[in-house]
Amino acid sequence: MSATENTPSAVISAGLLVVLIVSAFAAPWITGQNPYDLASLDLLNAELPPIWEADGQWLFLLGTGPQGRDMLAAILYGSRASIIIGAALLVVSLVVGRCWGCWRAITANG
Repeated sequence: MSATENTPSAVISAGLLVVLIVSAFAAPWITGQNPYDLASLDLLNAELPPIWEADGQWLFLLGTGPQGRDMLAAILYGSRASIIIGAALLVVSLVVGRCWGCWRAITANG
């Protein structure tokens, strides 16, 4: 049993991280709009407020930007790109660190 299993803040943080990663990769099913698809942008929906304000619409929960782009979709699609880049850099750093450590271990005795 590890120390993080007994810490409520670690369990809550891990759960939140899983929710964020799953929502980022499920973005096409969660949001109704692809922010990178220029054909789906509508300038008539530009600058709409979030749903909790007076003129907010349920289709755009966090409102829209100046080009009519859904802000929730932009956040989820952007976080997906950030997660992919972060994971790729993690793998690269693990490979480089492992190779560097092996090289130093081999050459230290010689």
